Amino acid sequence: TLWLMLQPPHQTTTLTGTGDFSKVSAGSGHSLALKTDGRLFAAGLNGSGQLGDGSVITSTSFKQVLTGVQDILAGTSVSLALKTDGSLWAAGSGYGSTWTQILTGVSSIHTTGDKSTFWAIVSGTAYTGTSSSNWAATTYTGIKQITNVTTGASSGGFSYDSITLM
Repeated sequence: TLWLMLQPPHQTTTLTGTGDFSKVSAGSGHSLALKTDGRLFAAGLNGSGQLGDGSVITSTSFKQVLTGVQDILAGTSVSLALKTDGSLWAAGSGYGSTWTQILTGVSSIHTTGDKSTFWAIVSGTAYTGTSSSNWAATTYTGIKQITNVTTGASSGGFSYDSITLM
């Protein structure tokens, strides 16, 4: 059994069932829960479609929204899911209320501590974006993984210089 606090309206919801959970990610008002079998569940605020259930209606109970998932990130009104086939999918602000595929060949996904910036690693190159139409390669190549991201390093609240790359 997994208990999560949804904010606001500060309701607690329970996600039960068979199988273990491998990861939970909380955005601002919504939560994602990934089971070890690759099923993704979502609950919470949904004004931008960040649950990916085809609606913009808040859900106070978890519902299955995607399968074949290996990693997840929830941000401010957005959700990202990396599928086992290496495809990256997103829902919410900039992406719509249904899951939209945005990249292929992705090996890992990362975010800042405040979950305002997201990266995907494709063949050693870091990609970043904020909507289904603007994900693009950065100047960072030869990357195996991002091990640390620190926010607030520049006046804009984020600096690429604050990424620890391997």
